[in-house]
Amino acid sequence: WSTDEKIMQKDELIELPIPPWWTGDVRSWQDLCDEIGGHLSDILYAMAVSLQKRHDVITLQVVQQTFIDEAITKYHLWAFDRDLWVRATEFLATPLLTSIQTALAPLIE
Repeated sequence: WSTDEKIMQKDELIELPIPPWWTGDVRSWQDLCDEIGGHLSDILYAMAVSLQKRHDVITLQVVQQTFIDEAITKYHLWAFDRDLWVRATEFLATPLLTSIQTALAPLIE
């Protein structure tokens, strides 16, 4: 996936606010974000591989759901509560994918 290098070369700080439903402290939210960020290139690579196998139209919604699926099935490391991990990943998918929108553009129709 040729856009992987573009993502890796672009160091960008993304502000991820604590969701209103979060019951933990700020540090635990930061730990969860750090965990996802630490695996972001792996998640994006797995997402790209998964998308390349599809034969239907790749929309932004398909990309977002694929990102979520890859993150929750392969990188459920930080949260002991799977539901919490899924909810947080769903919450983070939009700002993360928006920040790398230029790199994703070739994949989305």
